[in-house]
Amino acid sequence: MAARLLLPAALCLLVQPGILSTAQAQSAQRLALFPVAFYGKGANSLEPGDPRVAAMTDSILRADLAQSGRFELVDAARLSQALEQAEAGGKECLTLECRREISRRLGAAWMVTAKLSKTSNLIWYLSGQLTEVSTGRRLLDDEFELKGIAEDIAKGGAHSLARRIIKAVTERTAVAAAPGSRMDVAAVKSRLAAGTNDQPPDLSKVDVSGLDLSGVDFKRANLAGARLVGTKLIGANLFTVDLTDAVLTDADLSRANLDGSVLRRANFQRANLEGASLFATIIEAADLSNANLSGARIIGYLRGAKLAGASLQKANAGADPGNQSMGVMRATFVGADLSGADLSDANLFKADLSHANLTNAKLVRTNLMNADLVQTDLTRADLTGAKLAKANVDEANFAQVVGLERVEGMDQVRNRERAKFDGK
Repeated sequence: MAARLLLPAALCLLVQPGILSTAQAQSAQRLALFPVAFYGKGANSLEPGDPRVAAMTDSILRADLAQSGRFELVDAARLSQALEQAEAGGKECLTLECRREISRRLGAAWMVTAKLSKTSNLIWYLSGQLTEVSTGRRLLDDEFELKGIAEDIAKGGAHSLARRIIKAVTERTAVAAAPGSRMDVAAVKSRLAAGTNDQPPDLSKVDVSGLDLSGVDFKRANLAGARLVGTKLIGANLFTVDLTDAVLTDADLSRANLDGSVLRRANFQRANLEGASLFATIIEAADLSNANLSGARIIGYLRGAKLAGASLQKANAGADPGNQSMGVMRATFVGADLSGADLSDANLFKADLSHANLTNAKLVRTNLMNADLVQTDLTRADLTGAKLAKANVDEANFAQVVGLERVEGMDQVRNRERAKFDGK
């Protein structure tokens, strides 16, 4: 929930951003500060000069961040030009991903968006968001309620937002720079043995890369931010563990139990999860590019996950009929990147693949019956022998699909008239 702060006009003038001393300052990181937008649709009255208050807020915020010594701001004209290019097709670049892509192209490590909203001549709101470009993680999402003279509240709000941005980046940078404690197998097992049901083991930010921890019971441990690069976790019990922001590149988790675990933003690039169980698992925004999930059981939340080039052959991601009393338990791949992934013979019955990218994916004999394929991009995908009966293909893109004539149940799909095919 966004933080809310009431700033009386008298106090607003006293709020100044923290300025880092030379000794404290670290090397400046590039920051893309998008122009502070003015929003007045909810105001009970509008004045000709209202948009200028937003411009003033933008100018003060930009000056404070530049003077902090923490950031190298992307040139405003260059950022404006990049925005114009992104909106050349007529679609506004307002989403996090669109602006994040612009920031990435401009070499920015951080991205700030802000909006000044007017309710009345006395009450305004300034909202601001700070995003780490590389991960898409939102570090700050604040809203200030400001009362007083417009020019005064613009100054106070901008100064306060700048202070919060500087603080958030400073704390994040300090955490990233802090060396994780290296542990051996004996130390890991000792820490796990000391854990209890009331106080699960804390292994957050530890480095256990390359260790053989196959078959180990992690007892619901906290592994947030841990490094497990190349770690062997074959058959390990990772039930309900927290692996948020953990790094498990090239790790071997074959046949591991990850039921109920939290893998949000975790890095599983090239990891082996063959035959693993991921039931009721949160895999939101995780990176499983080129990972092996063949034969895995997947009933989880994979919104925005990266699975480009991954293998999901014979994976069972179909809805679980045994939990219908709790609602439909199914795999959710909304907005996921499955480009070039191999889902041959996989079970995706009732799976939600809305807005997912399945370009060049292999879906040979894949069960997509009753699946949601709303606005799913299937360009050049191989659907030979796939089962699509009762799937919702509303605005799905079937351009250049291979094996379309061999799809089973194509005559039974829902909203076919709204799908996009070659020549249509």
